[in-house]
Amino acid sequence: MAIMIPIDLDIDMLRCFMEVAKTESFTKAGKNIGLTQSGVSVKIRRLEERLSAQIFKRTSKDLSLTLEGEVLLEYAKRILSVHDEAVSRLTKPKASGDLRIGLTDYFIPELLPSLLSKFRKQYPNIHLEIQTGVGVDLIPIFEKASWIWL
Repeated sequence: MAIMIPIDLDIDMLRCFMEVAKTESFTKAGKNIGLTQSGVSVKIRRLEERLSAQIFKRTSKDLSLTLEGEVLLEYAKRILSVHDEAVSRLTKPKASGDLRIGLTDYFIPELLPSLLSKFRKQYPNIHLEIQTGVGVDLIPIFEKASWIWL
């Protein structure tokens, strides 16, 4: 049985590839992403070597995607979208502070523990304060403080 060595697609190479595909020019792509034309050329050549496939048809006047390049473009869009989403989610400032919620005692009591657990996992830096009771009893509390009422 042959052992397959996994091929890693470098994020920078994929970004470079996407820019070349968009601009149809190594020079324009390089200007847009801060590389020289030769730097773009090196990244594309390395990407093609890793994939063992030609991804661009090159002539002296024209640059276009091959069939393999079209396939890669669709994957690259998805890969970069998920990559950027993960980076954004993990590096954005974490929400923190206090949140007060007033609930009438008949508000979905069977779902509340599950909802609170999900909230706590997603927002661990938020101190959650919940006041429950009959609607009429909650009115004075509502008038004294900033509460969210459900």
